[in-house]
Amino acid sequence: MKKLIALISLILFVLPTFSQSTIDPLDWYKGVSKDSIKRYKIYNYVSDSSYVDTNLALKKYFKLKLLRKDDLALVTFANQGENFNWLTYQEGASMTPEMGFRTKHFNYLTQNDIKYYDVATPITELAYRSGYNKGQFLDAIFSTNVNPYLNFSLGYKGLRSVGRYHSSLTSQGNFQAALHYRSKSKKYYLRTHFTFQDLSNEESGGIENDSLFTSNSENYTTRTAFNMNLVGAKTMLKGKRFYIDHRYNLPISIKSGDFFIQHTGSYETKFFQYTDNIADNKYFFGSEVFDDKITNDSTNYRNIQNDVYIGIKDRKGKSYLKFGAGYNNQLYGYDTIKVVTDNKIIPANINGNTANIKAEGRLFILQNLSLGARASYNIDGKFSDAFDLITSAKLRINNKHELGASLGLYSYYPEMQFWLYQSNYKSYNYFNKLDKQYKLDFKLYFKSDKWFDSHVRYINHKNYTFFDSDDINISVPDGKSIPDNNVTPVKTVQYGKDVNIVEIGLHKNFRFGVFGFDTNTIFQKVLSGEEVFRSPQIVTRNNIYYSDEWFRHALIIQTGIGVKYFTEFSSFQYNPINGMYFRPNEDLKIGNYPIFNLFLNARIRTFRIYLELENLAQPIFSDYNYFSAPHYPGSDFAFRFGFVWNFFT
Repeated sequence: MKKLIALISLILFVLPTFSQSTIDPLDWYKGVSKDSIKRYKIYNYVSDSSYVDTNLALKKYFKLKLLRKDDLALVTFANQGENFNWLTYQEGASMTPEMGFRTKHFNYLTQNDIKYYDVATPITELAYRSGYNKGQFLDAIFSTNVNPYLNFSLGYKGLRSVGRYHSSLTSQGNFQAALHYRSKSKKYYLRTHFTFQDLSNEESGGIENDSLFTSNSENYTTRTAFNMNLVGAKTMLKGKRFYIDHRYNLPISIKSGDFFIQHTGSYETKFFQYTDNIADNKYFFGSEVFDDKITNDSTNYRNIQNDVYIGIKDRKGKSYLKFGAGYNNQLYGYDTIKVVTDNKIIPANINGNTANIKAEGRLFILQNLSLGARASYNIDGKFSDAFDLITSAKLRINNKHELGASLGLYSYYPEMQFWLYQSNYKSYNYFNKLDKQYKLDFKLYFKSDKWFDSHVRYINHKNYTFFDSDDINISVPDGKSIPDNNVTPVKTVQYGKDVNIVEIGLHKNFRFGVFGFDTNTIFQKVLSGEEVFRSPQIVTRNNIYYSDEWFRHALIIQTGIGVKYFTEFSSFQYNPINGMYFRPNEDLKIGNYPIFNLFLNARIRTFRIYLELENLAQPIFSDYNYFSAPHYPGSDFAFRFGFVWNFFT
């Protein structure tokens, strides 16, 4: 919290004094109105631009969450930042294996999450949302152009929330610093950033007795009355990353465009740790331990990537084609070899180098049709023969509608965590040799402000890799027992059959004068492989609202009621030791419970305020069955307050 206060003070009182105030911003925004928001540009990781948006819209309300993105396809745990569960297929594919520990990366900023700015005057954005029991997060970002060619930004997102249940404290921080530069001659471009992230969670293991929650017993209306499965357990993910992307336009050109060379590089280290100091936790995990006093499972990961390209781009900088080669070095693992038994010896780490070739391009045909493609192939090294091929097409129709399609083909290795793990819990030590996974991902979409948004998606996944239940391996003395809601040791499994999934999405915002109805629904069908990939068939969110301008347009207001619902499905179970979900031995269902929220949003100039009554029906319904994952209840009824405030200095 001290870091957060210091950062905010720096943003609000020190940084706006930079020399930008002595430069006429219209020198580099010629022809743009002084009051236009187009003087404040934001660039994403592929250099597509947008503008700082201070409008009040329902989509902004949906994004005022810890992750700062719409969480329709996620279900949150009881405490803010505690954890999430997936409601749709969201598995990525990387040319070299990622670290793993997926649930601990929900709030982890990847290099694709960092934004770069180009602004006429210094800007600051503050986003705040209250949590539960002394809980809140604040996301602050500051950006300024030192001169027309150089911009830098600083950001910090901090979260601390005690939660209503024992052992659910979250304390997380994400720091970022970014630089965006282009030379006066426009021959050299640079984007670079540094991040430091520290994400800490207490681990409760869920409640001991689900029936005490679902029956709405009066003795347990105070959530601290529940006994939790774990005591004294914590997880922590730390990460540092330096990233650079720079390009130089060569003094060589042809009629259709200019040649350039480009280099991208990143250096990232991560550290994941699970700790506990309670000997009885071994009965919950179903495994004997090496040390019955303290568990300190620490996993390290390092990834170094460098890519060099040569390419050609058109004069407007939209269409381009480039070819390149890359070199990757990875290290994952532990400090020492671990001997579990005479016949089971776990190596210390996995490390190696991988060389790859790649090509990427984008072509604009006329002004309304664009085609894109990207391909990579690992030609040599530790993770050779992996490849990806992604193609896309986008058509704009009358500047009102957009029709697009994408096709991705992937051959890639599972995450490092599936290969190797060392733990104080004996049954959680393993080393596997795994095959590549193969995936086809096709998507067709339509977007229209006038009509509706929709998409159809088909996924075929071969060698789907997941954690399955393993045998409980522990002696239980008299007076002890395996908890009813325990987790089992896990083993890595690669599914021998295909997983086929069809997904259809439909979104429409109906307006009837000052009233509106916003509906967003995802339909899913697992055609094959539903024993290893589980998801609800329907995920839907619907909001009825009133929106109008008051006091001669000085105040914009939105108020209404919304409901989020997903059908019942058999969920995987969460394991705190490795921060992953696994397939349990029993059928554990969640869902089929509507969550109603009452909201009031308002905007005055660049200040937007959000008030919400969350899970409004909880005090009314007698059946408490709103679980986010097996044995983990969702959020109770609560009042939430938040705001987003943009400062243009």
